[in-house]
Amino acid sequence: MADKIIKIISYGALIVLIALIVFLALEYYRTCDAIKLENWNLRIENQNLKEKLQECQKCNLFQQAVSQIGKRKYSEEYNCLAHTRDLQQELRKSNIESSIFISQDRDHAWLGVWVEATTGNFITPDSSLKILEVRDK
Repeated sequence: MADKIIKIISYGALIVLIALIVFLALEYYRTCDAIKLENWNLRIENQNLKEKLQECQKCNLFQQAVSQIGKRKYSEEYNCLAHTRDLQQELRKSNIESSIFISQDRDHAWLGVWVEATTGNFITPDSSLKILEVRDK
């Protein structure tokens, strides 16, 4: 009789031990899945932060280029258009696309950069798109 009780207790202990192992394995895999998901979310967040940093760097390079070119002395040989061309070249080095606008009487030039209104990011316009109109006001 005592042998039967010991066998029952042994089987019970074995069942509890197996259940504990199964529980620990399930918890381990559940935790691994949670860590993988968190790692994935951190990668996405890291990518977003990298993109924001690149835009901040572009803004900084934009300001530096404007400041640097703006310090150059204006003269007959180095006129508004020359300033504008130099600024455009500096911005191109930073992957910032721009367009030069020249007044009708050719006495002044402006540089326009392309900014996505919803994000504030510098962009290169899609050349396949046809511009319907330009609004200055």
